[in-house]
Amino acid sequence: ATAAEWVQAINALATPLESSPEDAPASAVQSRGMLALAAPDSFSLSRAGAPAEQQGAGSLLDAPPAMPASSAPGAATFNLQVATDSSPDLTDLPRFVSSMTSRWATSQEKVWALFYWSHILKRQTVPMVLHGFELTDPIRNFADYGFTMCSTVTGINQSLYEALGLRHQYWDICNHTVSAVEYDGSFHMVDSSMSNLVTRDDGVTLATVQEAAAESARLVRERSLYSSSPGGFLTGSDTNRPLADIINPTDGSVLGGLTAAFCSSGLKYRDYYYNWDAGHRYVLNLREDETYTRYYKQLGTTPEYWVGSEKIASPNPAQTVEIDSPNKFGLRGNGRWTFSPQLTPDNWARAAYSSTNTVADGTGGLRPGVGGMPSEVVYKVQAANAITSQTLDATFSRMDPLAQATISVSVNEGITWTVVGSLPATVGPSVPFTVRLRAEVSAAYDVLIRIQMSADTATPEGIVLTGLTITTLTQVNIKALPALKVGRNEVFVTLGDQSDTMVLWPDLRADLWKKDVHAFSNIASQPISVPRKYTAVAYPAVLTQDASLTYRLEAPTDITRVVYGGRLHNYKTGSYIDFLHSFDGGATWIRSYRLSDVSKPYDVIHYETLTDIPPGVRSVLFKYLMHNTNGDSTRATGLYSARMEVNHRPPSDTPAAVDVTLRWNEVRADRTTIARSHRQRVSAFPVSYVVNVGGADHPVMESMTVSLEQAADATPFGYADGIDAGGSKYL
Repeated sequence: ATAAEWVQAINALATPLESSPEDAPASAVQSRGMLALAAPDSFSLSRAGAPAEQQGAGSLLDAPPAMPASSAPGAATFNLQVATDSSPDLTDLPRFVSSMTSRWATSQEKVWALFYWSHILKRQTVPMVLHGFELTDPIRNFADYGFTMCSTVTGINQSLYEALGLRHQYWDICNHTVSAVEYDGSFHMVDSSMSNLVTRDDGVTLATVQEAAAESARLVRERSLYSSSPGGFLTGSDTNRPLADIINPTDGSVLGGLTAAFCSSGLKYRDYYYNWDAGHRYVLNLREDETYTRYYKQLGTTPEYWVGSEKIASPNPAQTVEIDSPNKFGLRGNGRWTFSPQLTPDNWARAAYSSTNTVADGTGGLRPGVGGMPSEVVYKVQAANAITSQTLDATFSRMDPLAQATISVSVNEGITWTVVGSLPATVGPSVPFTVRLRAEVSAAYDVLIRIQMSADTATPEGIVLTGLTITTLTQVNIKALPALKVGRNEVFVTLGDQSDTMVLWPDLRADLWKKDVHAFSNIASQPISVPRKYTAVAYPAVLTQDASLTYRLEAPTDITRVVYGGRLHNYKTGSYIDFLHSFDGGATWIRSYRLSDVSKPYDVIHYETLTDIPPGVRSVLFKYLMHNTNGDSTRATGLYSARMEVNHRPPSDTPAAVDVTLRWNEVRADRTTIARSHRQRVSAFPVSYVVNVGGADHPVMESMTVSLEQAADATPFGYADGIDAGGSKYL
């Protein structure tokens, strides 16, 4: 949509639609999906053939009407979204699908658009494995990693097709896995892993899986749309992929053809298992003194610059590996998040997440308010992308040798803490203290940093925190970053709901689930290696008794919305899983959902969204209750995964002004490059603006920086060199 259409859509949809989405004008439904102006009460990715429950027409967030920004001290911006018209919007699953498909009219065109963009956003590699499973949540994988193998991207496709409301299938075919999706009255095979589509003999209609495998995969050899020729090589694949066997005339060795993976005798339609996931969304919040720069390149190659993956054959979080260490596919980039909270009397409390017995000492530092009692201050870093490592640079004044200071971190919203450093015995007015973290924060999205100080009763000023800088590195998928093309580019900047966010995504394996849980009853879980991927990870230990997992999240301000759910397994009639929540510490439980259906597939994705939160509530309990009637533990009712999100009130409902700085290298006709940049101050939301790129070819992107308005930043506004290259949109 153009900027004018975008603003018009916001104004038109500021009040609820009287008609259902099916009855609403097409333009209104399209804008509603793209801007996520209405959040569903729940969404499910559940049973084959079941329509998506308006997931593609809404979002987990409501976008507010157009609003001016504030420059007041303490103002912050929450759920910031920056996109260009050259890349999909990976804020959440509905926006992602809408940004790729909303301008196409037919299901056939929409399916092709999804195929096209998944080809760009991922590569065929060893898959990213977390919590024992391939990472098949489209937003989490595409935004941060892009590493998939055939079963991974086929699972991702199931979520994408469900969001379109299309029936879909998950197929194993001998040595390969592919998707099938229904439109125009039949199913059609989509081989996203090999980046290939196969047609019938008419050269137009996509073949079914059965047709592609028939006659020793004749159609794959002869009718692959992305092959160099019949029987030739695939042109879009990530390695040498001949369609037929190639015999080396020198030594007789054989390079196996793709058709060997398409044997009609080995077809297996996995109607019971989709290997999918969903629910993650991209959360980009900015506060004072925070800056986030995403680079379209690696900043380093040491382990501090990448997230380790568990091994697909034997997953174990203690034994991770680096995927694509030479970065030959060019997927892996890095982000750098910097946060230097102010410690002055007027500003320190705004920067802190929470504090106890802590005061400003009047000289630009923090100390215990009352000596002899524990003092602590907690800061929060929400890094948007997956964290690879973190460096904490603190400085203390330690004039009392008996005074102490320790630093701890939490990656589960303060449920558990890990001590990561203690102040050395040095005494003096300026004692540096650096803590470097990797394993403690790897793959997390937000971290709480707790600084605890203790001093003698008579000398509370014996220990003072005088400086703190937190530098957080993230992993980003370069192909998913907002891109510029040669010519005219439109940049869109908008906001979701102005609320802060807490997220808990517990690992349910072995004993790992115990570190996040608040209470539990009768729980068994699969080993670390998850030998049975097709069934629940956590389930009743005594199969004939109910089991439950209860989690607690406590926010620093009033809660405005909660979203909870996960991926569920329910197999036998009479079994069920209940979602329950409590806003009064467990005195009253409210059931929001029950899964009692036992039809295929048996990995069901469902989330509930609650907005009727009583005033003043700052903590919520989530309970997953499992009632099992199956006597076989390998098919017991239970959870593959769970995800809980709490949105809570920000200090101000008015967002802060934001600066967006794009940097790129413009390509000249002789292939040399010139560094250029464009900085935009966003003083009202939403807004769109144009960035024109000159040169003879598409630019080499360098970085994108977002921060609250910063007077100290010397980067010029507009084009740094004052030159507007003009040009039309590249098509």
